[in-house]
Amino acid sequence: IITHGRDGLLVPPQDPRALVQAIMSLTQSPDHTHQMRQAAIETARRYTFNKIADQVETYLQAVIDQHRSA
Repeated sequence: IITHGRDGLLVPPQDPRALVQAIMSLTQSPDHTHQMRQAAIETARRYTFNKIADQVETYLQAVIDQHRSA
């Protein structure tokens, strides 16, 4: 879901040094941090429960319709 540098920062698991570097990069570039925050909000909005439920319902209805016409 996260695109590194666009709507978040990804670091390797259990790598505290990489985590510190990522956090420091946020403090050194407030404009980029603001842009990532805005992009993260938009990304999160695509994954609300209602949107995912609608996608699942649409998919299941297509499967049902396809089965009925077979």
